[in-house]
Amino acid sequence: ILAGGLAVVAATVLLLLSGVEPARGSEDIVVGCGGFVKSDVEINYSLIEIKLYTKHGTLKYQTDCAPNNGYFMIPLYDKGDFILKIEPPLGWSFEPTTVELYVDGVSDICTKGGDINFVFTGFSVNG
Repeated sequence: ILAGGLAVVAATVLLLLSGVEPARGSEDIVVGCGGFVKSDVEINYSLIEIKLYTKHGTLKYQTDCAPNNGYFMIPLYDKGDFILKIEPPLGWSFEPTTVELYVDGVSDICTKGGDINFVFTGFSVNG
């Protein structure tokens, strides 16, 4: 039995090393949707949140940006329509503020590994 167990472990390792993925249903996806918050001036990236909403406005996921370079990554487990939104501190402006996504698991920006970037455009002061 020990030799049989080792054979199974060896076969599993060989499959993993060869790049063969386990079979999954056609609806099962795990996609990373990420990018950068970019700025020409120094800003505190850790004060910025990126949020993923359904098209009906339900919050699915939220994350902070990496403090050193503004990188963010959001996992997607479902196909469908989503809205990615940057939520900076009050008075900070970015373009775009939202990005509409249709995740089909084949040709969308997230599945293809593309970056979604938000660019800092300035501060506003009231008072």
